[in-house]
Amino acid sequence: MNKVALVSINAGRSDTKSHWPHYGLVLLATVLRKSGFEASVFDQSFLNEPDDRFLERVAGYSPDICGISLYTTHFGRSLDFVRRFHAKNIACKIIAGGPHVALYAQTLQEEHPFFSAVVRGEAEQVIVDICTKVLSGKDLGILRPAPVEGGLIPEADFRWGIGSSQMKWLPIQLSRGCPFNCSFCEVREISSRKIRYRTIDRCLDEICHSLDAFKSVTTVRIVDDCPTLDRERFKSFLRRFIAQNLRVRISIDNLRADTVDEELLDLLKQCHIPYVCIAVESGNPAVFEFVQKGETLGDIVAAGRLIRKKRLPLYLCFIIGLPKSTFKAEMDSLQLAKTLRPDIMYWNMFLPHLGSPAREWFQQHGTIYKETDSFSVPSYDLTFTQPACETPEFTREERIRAYLRCVLETVSFIFSPPALVRSFLLAGRYRLWKSFFVMLGGIPGKCIVYARIVGGNIFLVMVSRISSFFDKPRGTTV
Repeated sequence: MNKVALVSINAGRSDTKSHWPHYGLVLLATVLRKSGFEASVFDQSFLNEPDDRFLERVAGYSPDICGISLYTTHFGRSLDFVRRFHAKNIACKIIAGGPHVALYAQTLQEEHPFFSAVVRGEAEQVIVDICTKVLSGKDLGILRPAPVEGGLIPEADFRWGIGSSQMKWLPIQLSRGCPFNCSFCEVREISSRKIRYRTIDRCLDEICHSLDAFKSVTTVRIVDDCPTLDRERFKSFLRRFIAQNLRVRISIDNLRADTVDEELLDLLKQCHIPYVCIAVESGNPAVFEFVQKGETLGDIVAAGRLIRKKRLPLYLCFIIGLPKSTFKAEMDSLQLAKTLRPDIMYWNMFLPHLGSPAREWFQQHGTIYKETDSFSVPSYDLTFTQPACETPEFTREERIRAYLRCVLETVSFIFSPPALVRSFLLAGRYRLWKSFFVMLGGIPGKCIVYARIVGGNIFLVMVSRISSFFDKPRGTTV
């Protein structure tokens, strides 16, 4: 039986540990197993292993094919793994996929010809054929499979993820794709703008099967590109999830503000959602308009206030350095954040990836630097990579200064002793002493927020452990 190792490398940061084995690779392993291959998923972010130990684990599996999922943010680390692994097992064929391949396949194939296949897009329907041909000695070059229709998206069997017995979060897709065209987003190149729904029955069955197999799971995470595009359909899913009386809560990556209403929040509250996250992007009207989200800042303000009215934890996401932005424009985002008073904020640094209209804007109006191995999300300890782009009106130095001011004044980092020392040094380096003292004043309130969130999580886990003793198998839906 031919062995396939499906691999994902971590970002080399302590704050990027995954809650589950790589979802996309688990789907591929599930398909391969059903077709007679022996396939396993090795996710370094989930296993949380150092590089050498992880390399030895994958090499010890002695695969005939190694499929690696590549990410632009840590592309260099992945290439280093491939080179070291190939030196240990020169007979193993290597194929590549993932978000980086979806955007940069041509460059990857030209500069790194040791890949037997480079797969742009969703591979569930073609992975068996690819592996069969690669094992026969064929070099397939760049492949562009058609997006998988919703009814053909397979059920993920996480048994094939190494270490999955310790999994506490279960991801699931109710749909794929996003019809919107946000200027900073490359979704059209990665999962397409065509929305593809899975049936609610199949999704609930998948959840039940997985909960029966993994008793440690306490959270089901919805990882759709746009989960509430069809709001009534999503509400129907939540009602049926609640009716199942499962022992877990629902979590969602983020919601569009214009789909939030009282009934949706009430249902999410019954699902014990730990927080509701809204992607704001920018609080400046001109920058926000260029993003073309298909909603308004008024929608975001209304949604934020409604979430707080329902006493649900509110998380907000912003992006520093979007097209047309300036330091002053980022201060509008900071002011909006302070007005909405979220519990947690994420301040991301814009990356001008291929496939996004925003990259085209920067090609005309600014300068684009190295994109690989640059992070959009700075580390919780206030370490970060240099911004990957700038304009004459908003330089790299000023982008860092805007990011730091927003992070400090909203206390959006883990304030460990080393991070506090670093915040002091950065405040001096970037002339942000006022922000530093605002941060010090905000720490007690943020401690209360963290205590409430952590306490709620601990309580949920305790209830889950007790109720799991009385669980019956959940092989069917209601």
